[in-house]
Amino acid sequence: MSGFLNGLKILLFPPKCIKCGSYTKQDECLCEECREAWEKEKTAKCNKCGQSHVKCNCPIKDESSRLFGVFHLAEYKKDTLAADLVYKIKDGEHSPVNNFLAEELYERLKDRADFSEALVTYVPRRREAINKYGSDQAYELARELCRISGKEPVKLIVRKGKMDQKALNFEQRHKNVRNSYFIYEENAELIKGKRIFIVDDIITTGATVSYLAELLLERGAVSVSAVSVARRT
Repeated sequence: MSGFLNGLKILLFPPKCIKCGSYTKQDECLCEECREAWEKEKTAKCNKCGQSHVKCNCPIKDESSRLFGVFHLAEYKKDTLAADLVYKIKDGEHSPVNNFLAEELYERLKDRADFSEALVTYVPRRREAINKYGSDQAYELARELCRISGKEPVKLIVRKGKMDQKALNFEQRHKNVRNSYFIYEENAELIKGKRIFIVDDIITTGATVSYLAELLLERGAVSVSAVSVARRT
């Protein structure tokens, strides 16, 4: 019966490309033309290191950051597929977009020895935003990445406070994160001696993931890396 209902749903509501609105194959969020555009965004050169974005590992501009690696798929800016994909998962539309992005992230990380043995955690969303949109996009993305890679996402960070980082400048972000993020004490013992990857949807200044790396390293993590769909460079 579930197969019949799924087929009926596809018949009544055929999948469409999230960018251009044309019809796509089942479980595809991009049409062939837009998929080609996405590949161009991934292979566009980083303006700092000259590598393609999908190979870039530029450090964030904060020289005090202790992040081991910063991995992303594409540049974050307006009117790009990267932005469209991120907005979809922020708005709670996680399938098939979330699956697509998790597969892309896994391709980026799967050959790294440090990822194969690492714990995967995530940057938690504000409670108000979760209530509004119905989900925590970084958690959903981390969960799907873990499903593909045979892991389980681990809650290592809790978030308190109501202030949204995106409304703040660089200095304000650094101050705000110290009042907003804390170690989840129930899982604190899991941190010691582990390599950790933090999943987020976007990295802008890097203030949040840098501070989280500081917290995790202070609790005994061997290394901390950040991974996101898009990054502002």
